[in-house]
Amino acid sequence: RIGSTFIEVGWKLECSDRIGRVEAFEIGFCPIVSPRETACKEPLQTIKLEPSERQFHGNVTGLRPYTTYMVNIAILTNNGKGTPSDPLFNTTMEAAPEPPT
Repeated sequence: RIGSTFIEVGWKLECSDRIGRVEAFEIGFCPIVSPRETACKEPLQTIKLEPSERQFHGNVTGLRPYTTYMVNIAILTNNGKGTPSDPLFNTTMEAAPEPPT
């Protein structure tokens, strides 16, 4: 799901028996320069989520409306940080304009 200020991210945990004890999931995100230039235009931010046997999703919140973001996920185990996933690019929804003051 995508709203004007959030993107919900989901993932699957495969081969968990070979990676060590899962300590956290790290979602990385940043607004990109443009759909044609996918470099981050601001520093990459991260959110760490505690592992759960039933929960394989998280929300990135506090985003700007109608902005394209790069999002990836990495797993943190007792052996260290895994390689981040391939990036996904999503655009937040437009928001209603602010009322006049």
